[in-house]
Amino acid sequence: MKVYKDLHTHSKYSKWNHGKNTIEELVKVAIEKKLEVIAISDHAPGHPFGVRKKLLEKRRNEILKLREKYPQIKILVGLEANLVSKNGDIDVDSKLRQNLDICLMGFHRAGFGGFWNMLKFGLWKSLFGKNQIKSNTTAYINAIEKNNIDIIAHLQQYIKVDVGKVAAAAQKKGILIEINNRHLKFTKDDVKAMLKTGCKFIISSDAHRKNSVGEFENAIKFVVDNQIPIENIVNVKE
Repeated sequence: MKVYKDLHTHSKYSKWNHGKNTIEELVKVAIEKKLEVIAISDHAPGHPFGVRKKLLEKRRNEILKLREKYPQIKILVGLEANLVSKNGDIDVDSKLRQNLDICLMGFHRAGFGGFWNMLKFGLWKSLFGKNQIKSNTTAYINAIEKNNIDIIAHLQQYIKVDVGKVAAAAQKKGILIEINNRHLKFTKDDVKAMLKTGCKFIISSDAHRKNSVGEFENAIKFVVDNQIPIENIVNVKE
């Protein structure tokens, strides 16, 4: 199994040294590992580690220049948006989305709204019990229906949802479910529920340093162990 696209990587444009390497360093490793496509998908500006708004244009221009320098690989301008409300709002608006080739979306404990979002999505669990999963699921489905996103990142990592319902909503919109090499929280039952929807998956490294670009060992093992059909994964070749 050969994974030929890595669409979830973080660069030094992330604040507080969240991403350890320059975009060019990430691209060079991707070329060395014979990837055909790489997306630079730092956190969106609403995240504490996200790209500063004033640097977004500079980041995009750097990627455009690197496309000319390294024509042997396709380099995409991306962001990892953060789910910020139960209404499905994210921190990538339509204007910002216009300048992106690809948009990932996930929930992060340290996201926009910080403690308040963590309180709403996490600490309320003790009060709402099973209803918390219902509420989280609704938030994801609202985000899928309201926003122009391409990939659901690390589902089940920080808050639990009904993955079957989220996957069904994603499938209807042509949105991919990520199999994240760093964050794999799916159970076997989760996989069965998702496969029933006919949704498509994508394997990603979620690299925060250059040596992790194109590293998919955990994700590939997960695919094999859970018998996920190759035809359901959009970025692999036999």
